[in-house]
Amino acid sequence: MSTQHASLKESNFEDATKFHPERWLKPDAEDYHAFASIPFGHGARKCLGQNMAETMMSLLAIRVLQKYKLEYHYGDVNPTRSFIARPDRPIKIRFIDQI
Repeated sequence: MSTQHASLKESNFEDATKFHPERWLKPDAEDYHAFASIPFGHGARKCLGQNMAETMMSLLAIRVLQKYKLEYHYGDVNPTRSFIARPDRPIKIRFIDQI
């Protein structure tokens, strides 16, 4: 199943092609179809490491944002249309120490 295809359907999300991270805040997320985004799969073949991966990503994001200020000044980044979503070009982010 192409999770990117399901995530970009207008029937699943309003303004589906735009990046709106607030979509996934708990009160609003309950309004979306259960299978609109399933990056770790579902059912018997679901990724066993989902909970660990989500926890590790949250901890990593917290640690990076505590230590650095992030800056990006290089225009919009678009996803590629392939089996795995990736940016259409390298992402140049500046990490500035927060002293």
